[in-house]
Amino acid sequence: MDEKILEMLQKMDNRLNKMDTRFDSIDKRFDNIEKDIKDLKTGQHEIQKDIIEIKTDVKHIKTELEYTEKHVVSLKDDVTEIKQDLNATQIITSKNWSDIAKLKSIK
Repeated sequence: MDEKILEMLQKMDNRLNKMDTRFDSIDKRFDNIEKDIKDLKTGQHEIQKDIIEIKTDVKHIKTELEYTEKHVVSLKDDVTEIKQDLNATQIITSKNWSDIAKLKSIK
């Protein structure tokens, strides 16, 4: 009977050893998972900082774009005005040439 008890105790000890080995393996996996989670949190924090920086850059670009659009409209108006002035100058020059030709014909 003592031998049976000893045999049963040895089996139990073997099972406990196997369980300890499995628990050690599980502990290692959890350690790796915890490290991975920390790495993910660090990466997420960096991404959030990058997003904030990008949003700031986008706001700056929008402001610059609005300024540029206003400036382009102003330049367009100026070019239109210059074209009108140039047309008027051409008409006046043409009239002056006509007047000069008339004066030459009178002499």
